[in-house]
Amino acid sequence: MSIIEDYKVLVKNGTEKILSNGGEWNKWLKFAGNTYTYDVNNSIAIYMQNPKVTAAAELTEWNDYSRRVHKGQKGIMIYKDGRIRYIFDISQTCLLYTSPSPRDVEES
Repeated sequence: MSIIEDYKVLVKNGTEKILSNGGEWNKWLKFAGNTYTYDVNNSIAIYMQNPKVTAAAELTEWNDYSRRVHKGQKGIMIYKDGRIRYIFDISQTCLLYTSPSPRDVEES
């Protein structure tokens, strides 16, 4: 089975799980609020792989925010721009350095 087929199966199984009972539906709705930047299929795929995600982004996006993904972390599979990509939850990252807060900058 190809990785894209794996993704499709993940979304299909996730959809069935979410629609199977009201409790699961409510959990997913709350979760979807944290993944609002992703389409429904990707939100379901993320939920199935890690239902505790609070903020997710690709490696390059975390780097832009001065965060680094911890070595050995497993990415969360999504489908974007016609191919499989991997994202990471903020809990899988660390701050590269501490930048001054806006208050510190204003006081200078």
